[in-house]
Amino acid sequence: MNRHPSSRQLGVTLPELLITMTVLAIIVVVAIPGLNGFIVSSRLTGQSNEVLAGLNLARAEAIRRNQRVIFCPVAVANGVPTVTGCVNPGAGDWAGWMAFADINRSGTFDGADVVVRAGVVGGPDTAVRASPGLSGVSNIVDFRPDGVARAHGTTNIQRVALRFCDTSGAVQTNVRDVSLTFGSRMSIARGTNSTCASPSDPT
Repeated sequence: MNRHPSSRQLGVTLPELLITMTVLAIIVVVAIPGLNGFIVSSRLTGQSNEVLAGLNLARAEAIRRNQRVIFCPVAVANGVPTVTGCVNPGAGDWAGWMAFADINRSGTFDGADVVVRAGVVGGPDTAVRASPGLSGVSNIVDFRPDGVARAHGTTNIQRVALRFCDTSGAVQTNVRDVSLTFGSRMSIARGTNSTCASPSDPT
């Protein structure tokens, strides 16, 4: 007696397909906003950590070299920091930064000076704004050989901050403030600022 194999066909029915698509749609709707928030938060944290590392390096190099090291804003061209001199962003956003050994103690970058490190900050939906003590003509951090930052041309200990702020509204905690207090203590604080206003000088 011949037995024929089952003719049952394997496949997906229309109701099963519709259920699967509905579940996938729900997952996408729930997951994408959370993923976007994670990306934004990671970007703010990464950029603020990079600047904190740059400040720490500038201080360490000032001590190691026994000479002044300047941290200042620079222009950016095609995604690369322009390390030919500091710029004055005024009340605008920082685009990049550099730390350099100020060989002749002029407070400005010239041919004799040595770039220690440079980086790019900001970008779409990210504002990078300085506190009053780091804006306008006071837009440099001047680390002395003892590792203490003092306002250029004075003996005043620097207390300044640089704010990284997301303007897209993707995250509630949209601020990372990199602060320098007592001329040598550096930290990052998370916060919220709906207008991405410039930070105050830390106390």
